[in-house]
Amino acid sequence: MDRLRILDPRRHANDQNNNGTSSVTITTHNNNGNSPSHDQEQQSDARPKVSSLVWKFGGEKKKVPTYTFSSSDQTPPQQQQQQQQQQYHHEQDINRNGSNNIQILSSNKVQNVPPNNVLTSAQMKSHIDQLEEKNIDLKQKLQEQTAQNDLQEKKFRELNNLYNTLQNRLGQDAHEHVKGEEEKRIWKQRTDALSQMVMRFCDIKVEQQQQHELKDIMTIFETKINQSKKAEQQNKALIESLKLKDQKISELMKEINEMATGNALRSTSSMSTSIRRIDSADDVFPLADSANLRLELCRTRTRLKEAQRELSSQNSLRSSGLIKQLSSTDILSSDTLISGLRKDINDMGWEIKNLQRSKESFKQDVEKLERELAVVEAAKQSIEDANALITRENKELRASIDELTDQNRMVLQNYQNHVKNYSIHQDVVTKLYDSVAQVEIENRLLQEKCGFLEEKLNIKQLSLVDKNEVEKLESKSRVLQLQYDYETARREHIERQLNRLQENVKQLQSELQYVEDKAKRADDQQKLAYRLCRDSKEECEILQLKIMDLEKRLNLTEKDKDIVEQELLLCQQRINATQYGIQRYQDAVINAENELDALSDGR
Repeated sequence: MDRLRILDPRRHANDQNNNGTSSVTITTHNNNGNSPSHDQEQQSDARPKVSSLVWKFGGEKKKVPTYTFSSSDQTPPQQQQQQQQQQYHHEQDINRNGSNNIQILSSNKVQNVPPNNVLTSAQMKSHIDQLEEKNIDLKQKLQEQTAQNDLQEKKFRELNNLYNTLQNRLGQDAHEHVKGEEEKRIWKQRTDALSQMVMRFCDIKVEQQQQHELKDIMTIFETKINQSKKAEQQNKALIESLKLKDQKISELMKEINEMATGNALRSTSSMSTSIRRIDSADDVFPLADSANLRLELCRTRTRLKEAQRELSSQNSLRSSGLIKQLSSTDILSSDTLISGLRKDINDMGWEIKNLQRSKESFKQDVEKLERELAVVEAAKQSIEDANALITRENKELRASIDELTDQNRMVLQNYQNHVKNYSIHQDVVTKLYDSVAQVEIENRLLQEKCGFLEEKLNIKQLSLVDKNEVEKLESKSRVLQLQYDYETARREHIERQLNRLQENVKQLQSELQYVEDKAKRADDQQKLAYRLCRDSKEECEILQLKIMDLEKRLNLTEKDKDIVEQELLLCQQRINATQYGIQRYQDAVINAENELDALSDGR
């Protein structure tokens, strides 16, 4: 059926605000096996690749792990967004190719349901199945995310324990500082090493060390640890927001199921129900018009009934009067009989004119009813068009919900990759801190050995030691020098790795901020889609009630039209009967005049 848009003021305002929106069609795809494989490929590409460097100093080999990150982690967020959009368009093309395999239900199986409702119910079922699958995937991802967060919490606890142990060591060293000058020197070396570690962790340069006091450095260190704790809290907040999104998706699925069941019941149910709900603000025809129509129909019926009674009474009276007049020709005079007949003829002429006027009024009433029927049919067509438009908008809303779920899925994947990389970097940082501590201890021991050997050399030079012992000591000093060079090179390499890891941590923090902003935007879009879906549902219910009311009115007007047509046929038959009676009266008058002439001639 051809459908026209109803000019509802609220919908007209929404159309003026959303002139730039384009219609989106929902298609069900059969290629469900393509997307998981693509997601697995992305997850495999997102893992960090590990290589190793081998350093050779003094005939010893030691492997130091260095991490190279994939192209997806090194690319900026704009390029990642473009790649995600390309992937989404590719999945839409696959869905369009798979949508040709949809089977439409036959009309023999569904006789009471119109074809539009069959298509929408099938699409809604497929859409509900897709939403359930996505909901299961989101639940699995949430479980994985909670497990990863538990691991991160354990790691943070270990860091706090390390921090507490370091503080305890500092306190113990402070108590033992008074024992001697050698212990003071060891204390200074330890404090210098710890201060350097803290400076590196707090991103304080050598030039800025003099400006900052020890209290300021400790406050910066505590702020860094607090920032890590805040990052953990933000991860927890993200998990809670994902759970809320899951609940919203389940609520939307419930509402879609209710809409589908409601549409099926409304399409199969008969339109002649006894319940009539009329919205006073949005009703097309007010109650006053229907009341006036019914009053006019009642008046026409009463007029027709009165005309029938008058005609029947007049016919009976006239027939009885003619019989009496014809039977009593001897009693009544001929002049009185002729005058009575002429009066009767004049009365019949007036009655014929009145009947013609009533016929014209009946025709006008019928034309009015036909015009009102045409207006009702136009309103019905406009309401059907509005129903079609609402179904179209529901499809667009479902498409927007699909887009939001896809965006949430991609955000979850990126977030999982970032969390994995962050955990790996954290493990590497802890290992590097341990290795730095070991290197510093070994360096200190080597320096002590060097000092001890120098003192020995001085003593032996004074005591004129043999040349062989001097050569041995020189060889030992060379070996120790080589070891010292190796340790310094190793320390520089570890410092470079620490700087690189700090840069990677900063980049990950910026990417996490971008993911949080994107999640907020997705929440806003989902709220807007939920609001539009609720408004369209309310409008659907109002319009369906209007359709039911108008169909009832159509049935009533059709019945009234049939009654009027029957009454017009009865009037036509009565007019023909009265014309036939008039002709008989005229014949009787002529016969009576002939008889009177004959009687006068006979006299």
